[in-house]
Amino acid sequence: MNTFHAHDILNLLIESDTPYTLATLKTEVADKFGADATFYTCKLKDLSIEQLLQFFVEKNKVTINDDIVTANIANMCHH
Repeated sequence: MNTFHAHDILNLLIESDTPYTLATLKTEVADKFGADATFYTCKLKDLSIEQLLQFFVEKNKVTINDDIVTANIANMCHH
């Protein structure tokens, strides 16, 4: 199984020239990291992309408005 840091997804959102919808983000994640990819944070591990996005929304690191996913750079930790 492929495991990646949560910041990889935040960086993907930040570096994209076009906004992601939930569907296009999930497709991009599967293409880039693998369909079975899981993610970890400083305190959590083995998160699916859905669980990671839920965590991001709860921590205000990501907003989802009208199905568009946007990183909240001001709330990113930098480590």
